[in-house]
Amino acid sequence: MTTSIATIDEYINQFDGEKKEYLIKVRQLIAGLVPPDADETISYQMPTFRYKGNIIHFAMNKNHLGLYPGPAAIEHFITELKNFKTTKGAIQIPLDQRIPTQIITDIVNFNIDTLKDKQGPNWYQSRGNWQEAEELMQEIIQQTSLKKEFKWGSYIYTHKGKNVIGWGGLKISSPSGFIMVYSEPMGINISLVPPKEKRKHYDNGALKTLRIRVPKK
Repeated sequence: MTTSIATIDEYINQFDGEKKEYLIKVRQLIAGLVPPDADETISYQMPTFRYKGNIIHFAMNKNHLGLYPGPAAIEHFITELKNFKTTKGAIQIPLDQRIPTQIITDIVNFNIDTLKDKQGPNWYQSRGNWQEAEELMQEIIQQTSLKKEFKWGSYIYTHKGKNVIGWGGLKISSPSGFIMVYSEPMGINISLVPPKEKRKHYDNGALKTLRIRVPKK
């Protein structure tokens, strides 16, 4: 199976026969339930429907379809799910059984109702000079031999199969540190500076960075 999947179509097309048909039917069922502005994406390497948050993930396994609607939905429908194997966050649907359309419908509607009033951050209002920053990063990356891959629902740039860098919008107050990228004659230097509260764990509290040099093309 392909290790880097960017769309639900690509995910489904990895399979043949009954498994592929099963996935197509599950996707069509969920797509017919979610709001028109819901997103179809790949997250955690699984087909995912999002609407102000994750509605549901699903994934094909050897003998069952895994549904991942979150712990709250599973707890809410625990009685209806008594004939299926469940964990805190997952439901296993045996492939030799018909798709439980009513249960899936109820779970998806439950999560949509839960998410509909969720207020997410206003990215467009707070994006600042994001477009300029994105263009600058792309200009730098194009000078390198990094390979662009889709992982965990976003793009990651890799070198010889190893993850090197990825980026996205963060709150200004984010404690996750920051990344410095700059060009030198021998290559592109990428430095990860740890968050302030974690620097005390380094020798003498000195500022340490993880540095990676990527050869230019």
